[in-house]
Amino acid sequence: MSKSLSNIALSFIGTDVSESLFGKDFVDDVVACSESVSLVIKELFPDFPIISYTPNLHDFLLKDKRFRQTLTPSKNCIVLSPTEEANIGHVGIFVSDKTIASNDSRTGLFEENYTWESWLRGFKIKKGLHTYLFEVV
Repeated sequence: MSKSLSNIALSFIGTDVSESLFGKDFVDDVVACSESVSLVIKELFPDFPIISYTPNLHDFLLKDKRFRQTLTPSKNCIVLSPTEEANIGHVGIFVSDKTIASNDSRTGLFEENYTWESWLRGFKIKKGLHTYLFEVV
């Protein structure tokens, strides 16, 4: 495969992914992480749906044979802490073995904005959300 998930994600750094691809947003930038990651995945797998809610994205990734859960964070992995009730989750893509890119809710831009450690601190420890990793098979 000539394209990788991380390279595609890196190509969107500093942009609003949906505006880059379609000239418009489908959901509000404040909650656009799932939409943005779905669109990045769609660049790798054109039949991948645009999913705008982290629990739905989690369910889809569990069923899609192109992905499998892993316990090891690494480049090209999707990291997902699904929303639980009123506790808002987040999703991103490892663009290196240490750096995660995701939608920044404050700006609506796709940025390298987390490390594995900062993700765990923010979503698992502080918010108490489950965190899952998926790799492309």
